[in-house]
Amino acid sequence: MDFTGKQFGVLIAFLLPGFIFLWIVSQSSPLIASWFANAQQESVTAAKFLFVFVASLCIGLIVSAIRCALIDSLLKLIGLKPPEDGLYSALSDPEKYKAFQGAVENHYRYYQYYSNSLVAILAAILLNFISKSDCAKTWYIIGVSGVCIVLLWGARDALSKHYKKITEILKAEK
Repeated sequence: MDFTGKQFGVLIAFLLPGFIFLWIVSQSSPLIASWFANAQQESVTAAKFLFVFVASLCIGLIVSAIRCALIDSLLKLIGLKPPEDGLYSALSDPEKYKAFQGAVENHYRYYQYYSNSLVAILAAILLNFISKSDCAKTWYIIGVSGVCIVLLWGARDALSKHYKKITEILKAEK
């Protein structure tokens, strides 16, 4: 099976944010830290790899649902509106549908990555603080805050480009 843009899109939109969450939580969870310690040894088995892979994907999908409820709503609140519902009927045209899929893979998947990663980082940091780990250092808070600002900006930019592109595609005349 060839590795296509669709597989890459799923990888960055769901798997990587889930992995980021697990990696950050591993800083305060001995159990999860052991998964990463095992991954650095020569004795990594397919079962260990698959377990971390599936756990990352599951968490990434949960993070995406949280993102949908929080970040999508926030971006709508600050004025970023999706295209009109009636425009989607134009997707019955195969050419427009193909162009639409391209816009999803080239813009929306990046929006999902940025915003899902933002949610994953914030949730993992919150769990680390609750567990009273040594994460409350000033440099750590500043660094995480900076990354979150960049991810929110990236998410807004990617979603804005996606909305603009699909509006152009759906309104285009043949």
